Amino acid sequence: MDRNGILTTGAVFLAAMLASAVVNEARHLKADAQSLSMLRHMAQSDGDVIAFLRGLQDHPMVEGAAVIDEDVLVDLDKDILNNLFTQTPVLRRTDLGLSGAELDHAEHLFARYDASHLFWVSAKPLRLVALSMPAVVGSSTTELELAAVQRMAALMAAKA
Repeated sequence: MDRNGILTTGAVFLAAMLASAVVNEARHLKADAQSLSMLRHMAQSDGDVIAFLRGLQDHPMVEGAAVIDEDVLVDLDKDILNNLFTQTPVLRRTDLGLSGAELDHAEHLFARYDASHLFWVSAKPLRLVALSMPAVVGSSTTELELAAVQRMAALMAAKA
């Protein structure tokens, strides 16, 4: 390879590294913007749990969240569900450390709603939210945001 070939190869290599860095930074900026919009959604909530959950359904980070009301859960034991979600308000499909009827109920809900996460909103009336977010299951920031959303929704439901 002559001098021009080496320079061209080096320039292509550097351009590829630069493009990779730009794409990576764009991904981080998008994730940060979504995170901030989730915080903005929580901060601008008017205190109505139904409106809050509807806004959550439209949020790009959790697009398509399913709000599960009590009338849909008639085939499941409400006492088992309340006990399950009292212990763990946000369930992840990947780390179910359950057994017996609680495991059966959780697996049924995860399969029924093709969810990666389930979280509890209220006991009376029993209301849950199912989310399908497999791409961010390992993200500790997203897990923290989901816990905050769950807590806020539960507080709004208790206030109502």
